Amino acid sequence: MTRKAKPSARKPITNDEVEDRFRDFWERNYDLLRQEGSHVLAEGTKQQALEQALLYWRKLKAIATSVTETEVKLALPGRTTPKGRPYVIEGVVDIVRQGDEIRMYDLKTHEAHEVRAASEHYQHQLNVYAHIWKRLHNQSLSGAAIIATRLPPKLREALGADDRKAIDAEMASWDPVVELPLDDEHVTRTIEEFGRCVDDIEEGKFEPRPSNELHKPYGTRRRTDHGDASRAGSGREPTFAEIHCRNCDARFSCSSYQTYRDGLRVKRSKRHTASMRNDQAEQESDLWIEENLTES
Repeated sequence: MTRKAKPSARKPITNDEVEDRFRDFWERNYDLLRQEGSHVLAEGTKQQALEQALLYWRKLKAIATSVTETEVKLALPGRTTPKGRPYVIEGVVDIVRQGDEIRMYDLKTHEAHEVRAASEHYQHQLNVYAHIWKRLHNQSLSGAAIIATRLPPKLREALGADDRKAIDAEMASWDPVVELPLDDEHVTRTIEEFGRCVDDIEEGKFEPRPSNELHKPYGTRRRTDHGDASRAGSGREPTFAEIHCRNCDARFSCSSYQTYRDGLRVKRSKRHTASMRNDQAEQESDLWIEENLTES
């Protein structure tokens, strides 16, 4: 009679091994996406994206490891727009089941404070998803939240400076999970807004924001003196154009954006002229001082 060998205790995988595997999956996915879409990222952009994903894992490991259903597709068919067009509402969320509790998470590539500043907008969308979940599964949700994956400005600044102490401090204060209340009150109205949006798309109504609105402060990201709305700084709030238009592929054929850019050129030209005048006045002042200095 032969005895079966006892299965050896499996050694727990270390965090370093998890992150090495993570990098391997990242490279494979990137290669696959590049082959399918022919899009190539600059090496610096690619590394920044990988770093963001790794920091997301480190910060939200507890949630990431407790997700029981990932990329759950939600669909609400049979909808009709105000003008009679059929359409379907779709969304993708992550689900965490813990005992009798079910929680829904929706990932957004935004900063957490942006989500909190416009929480009503995100709440309405998430409540539509919760409404669809209940219809599909006949189950209520215990809670819902947005996970804002974009790194905070100060954390990005610390990473750029490779300041380990500052990185640790910013990681500790970073709270990317934005809890939002579940409330069916606005679901019907939000679905109707989706329908009106579908009608506008089908009818080719893509009017841009008026050019004067592009200059107005929008959002909560801070803008540095160098015009980078993605970095931390004590400068003014960025404009709508700095947050949204600069990422729009259609901006160079947009009349509002062209008017906005023309206005910037005029302002920069005036600042340049004023700067030259100031430099000239300063030079003349220095010359006057030098000419009137006398040896004691």
